[in-house]
Amino acid sequence: MAVLASSSQQLVVLLSSGRNPVSGRERCARRDARSITLARSTGLPVIGVHVGQPSAALQAYLGLGLADLVLIPSAAGEDPVPALCAWLKEQTFALVFAGSQAETGDGSGLVPYLIAKALGIPLLPNIVDATVVPPGWRITQALPGGRRRQLGIKTAAVLTVDGSTESIDQIAKAIALRAKVSIVQTYDDTRGDSLVPLIDRECPAKRLPRRISPVTMGSVSAGQQLHERPTPRQAASQILRFLIEQQLITASDKLKMSLTEADDGSL
Repeated sequence: MAVLASSSQQLVVLLSSGRNPVSGRERCARRDARSITLARSTGLPVIGVHVGQPSAALQAYLGLGLADLVLIPSAAGEDPVPALCAWLKEQTFALVFAGSQAETGDGSGLVPYLIAKALGIPLLPNIVDATVVPPGWRITQALPGGRRRQLGIKTAAVLTVDGSTESIDQIAKAIALRAKVSIVQTYDDTRGDSLVPLIDRECPAKRLPRRISPVTMGSVSAGQQLHERPTPRQAASQILRFLIEQQLITASDKLKMSLTEADDGSL
């Protein structure tokens, strides 16, 4: 079970298979590779874990300096969360690193959040640096507008790494070819205290809602404003205005008047 960070502990990186957006060839996922680079910068041993089938991409990960790579066999399309949670429960780790989004499959970015919830540990998103500061860690988090925030933690946590454009370590192909992937038995958490409940019913498919453009770590987009310490009424006004601009809700004349009055400070 995860305990307080110490120099004798290891770091875990969740790995997925990536895909080149131009050629379509399988490769290391850039966010996962960046996670390995960030984890190795701490000086602690780093173990990678993947739920799926053997692939060339997994072998290439070993060339990034992993102490070991654990493969938990699983069928294509199978939910990796129960197996990952069951495996992590048997490990002693300081931190779990994960890319913020996969390059293949659904790419929802929910896996790290589900794992953190199942293990009962915090999740910190958009991490750009992690440093051991006994008896815990100093974590640097990227914020919109190019800002940075430092956080201190003294317990195990899940960290998500974006950094798809950040530098990563070069793959040592000779090491990757010589290294071996450790294959463990399939974890099947079928006990009554199952970590992640399975959906055992079917329902008709529904039309998916339109996605809102994701917020990047770069500068604030043109036409947008960054509000610091707004009042609850100002915050609600800006949220409603954003939903209207995105055509996610339809505003009545009365609502538009209320927003105007909130901007003028008359409410």
